[in-house]
Amino acid sequence: MSALSRRAGVVLTSGVALLGAGVYFWLDPAASGLFPKCPVWLSTGWFCPGCGTQRAVHALLHGRILEALSFNLFAVLALPYLAVGLWRMGRRMWTGSSSQRALAPAWTVWLFLAGVLAFTLWRNLGGPIGSWLAP
Repeated sequence: MSALSRRAGVVLTSGVALLGAGVYFWLDPAASGLFPKCPVWLSTGWFCPGCGTQRAVHALLHGRILEALSFNLFAVLALPYLAVGLWRMGRRMWTGSSSQRALAPAWTVWLFLAGVLAFTLWRNLGGPIGSWLAP
């Protein structure tokens, strides 16, 4: 793949991400019919690990951090981890690095997946913790 096409891919992906951020800034997922509803919640009544993330992103883009945390605590806390991974991947694509080194150590991926599982279970248990983690 040529340097120009790699860099064009990074620029295009970044542009799509900025466009998506603009949509989430201007349109409230809770009030707009444009955004999809969670199929897990609609079919089972259980909250998936992503439930509330769209509303959390909207709140974050408006600087309402506590509100975003109330919609999806795990997603908000995971954003820096995901941002670093995307930054590293974009930098590799931009520079054409052929490094075979993983973007993140394996233990962090397993820790992240364990966190997703624990968060999903806790937010569906009910009680004081479950209701606090529900979106």
